[in-house]
Amino acid sequence: MGCLKTATDAYGKVYNSTVEETERLKRLQQKLQRQKKGSNNRRKTLKQLHREYEKNDNLKEQKARELVNEVLDTTRKLIIQDENI
Repeated sequence: MGCLKTATDAYGKVYNSTVEETERLKRLQQKLQRQKKGSNNRRKTLKQLHREYEKNDNLKEQKARELVNEVLDTTRKLIIQDENI
């Protein structure tokens, strides 16, 4: 029950701008689970995780901006339909 595409325009053109978790992010999450709470290495891992999440968020914002710019370059109007499924 997942969405296979991010957006579809009225002409049937499909836009996909999904961003998945990186392998580094997954490894850091696993590493954090093994470490003891309160240790210095755990704090270092948390800082690395925070940086990786920021990079992921920036990439998502960049993909969204690229999608909007591509759509606005080809059309004059942009109408958004938000549905709760």
